[in-house]
Amino acid sequence: MRLSVEDRVEEKFVETLIIETGMELEEIDSLKNEEDIAPSIELINKKIEAQTAEEAFVTEDILEFYFLKECWVSVENEFEKLVYKLAGEETSLEVRSKGPFKVIVGNAKNANLIFNGIVIDLLESSNRENNVSCVVLPSGKCSEFPRSK
Repeated sequence: MRLSVEDRVEEKFVETLIIETGMELEEIDSLKNEEDIAPSIELINKKIEAQTAEEAFVTEDILEFYFLKECWVSVENEFEKLVYKLAGEETSLEVRSKGPFKVIVGNAKNANLIFNGIVIDLLESSNRENNVSCVVLPSGKCSEFPRSK
């Protein structure tokens, strides 16, 4: 038998009450009205807010590279050089870390970059003479990025 949406929401609510408050099922069943339930809902909401704030603090950015031909790639954040290598033809690379990032790609016309789901046009920041692209993500100029230590 398939549960209705309301039943599934109620089931999830009861499960959350048990986990977050330590209440027993019998205690939850004894709650008769919204006034009885309000303190439990408030506790759950505070825990959810704290968890959301914590997740926002530790969330990583994702850089996805796709290389059509060999490309030299360097990625650094404020604290360290994350990648410094020659990427092979028809390969990909994923970097997960906290930004901002300075990204340098040699042979940029043969590379694609996606930053947190957004396609970055490497040719827009590419030196047309040597085909090297330098971008700072999420925004900025390469000259403004602090040098790695």
